[in-house]
Amino acid sequence: VTYGAIAQALQRGQEWAHCLSLLDAMKRASLEPNAAVSTSIITACGEATAWEAALTVFGKLTRNGRPDMGTIIATMTAAGEGRRWDIALDLLNSLKRHGLEHREQEVLS
Repeated sequence: VTYGAIAQALQRGQEWAHCLSLLDAMKRASLEPNAAVSTSIITACGEATAWEAALTVFGKLTRNGRPDMGTIIATMTAAGEGRRWDIALDLLNSLKRHGLEHREQEVLS
C-alpha cells in the first residue's frame, strides 16, 4: 500500500524521475510492483512526454510477468504522447496476445 500511495503522489506531482527511483528502490527491496504502482509510474512518464522511459519500464515489467490492461493502456498513451503511433498500435495488438479482452471505450479514453 505504501509504495502505491507514493507512486500515485509522484504521478500527480509530475515527478516521473522520482517514480523511476521508486521502482529501483522496490527492486533493491526485492519487491515487484503491482498493477497500480506500474500504471502510476508509466503514466507519470507518459504525462511528462518521457515515453522512452515509459517503454523501458513496461519492458522490464513484462519480462517479470503478464501485464494488465491498465499498464498496457498507460504505455499506449505514453507512446502516443511521443508520437510513436507504431508502438501504440503494437501495444493494442498485444492485448490479444496477452489474452486480455478490451472494450473500445477503455482503449480510446
